[in-house]
Amino acid sequence: MKMRINWVYNGLVDITLDINLDDTVAILLDDSGTGKTFMFKVLSSYCVINQIRCEKFDYSDEHRNLEYFRNTIGDAEIVLMDNADLYMTQELLDYLKNSGKQVIISIKHIEKFTSCEGCGFYTVDYDGKSLKTVRENYGFAI
Repeated sequence: MKMRINWVYNGLVDITLDINLDDTVAILLDDSGTGKTFMFKVLSSYCVINQIRCEKFDYSDEHRNLEYFRNTIGDAEIVLMDNADLYMTQELLDYLKNSGKQVIISIKHIEKFTSCEGCGFYTVDYDGKSLKTVRENYGFAI
């Protein structure tokens, strides 16, 4: 599944959104303050406006188990997982990779995972006027 979104988010300031994800599971690896959480907010708005079923998870889901995520994701087309360092497990990642849904995960550390095979790695480029994803080639195999 590929996700292509070219859209203008009308907030306090108009933001041009250029999201290009070539992978069903896209992992955003980047530092704090680079626009990942803002991108999830904008994507959530985009989904509501365009009647796309979407589920968003964040730091408040820190103590949830795999069954909770499976039940909550349900028939969502897009799954957004912000601050996933707090709750992501290899078991949850494996479930998401096989779910057939577009999954976007914001995480700072992937060292605890035994396999990220089939996932693409991205960064967010946000300058206050535009926000876009950039596919990265980190040159590692996990």
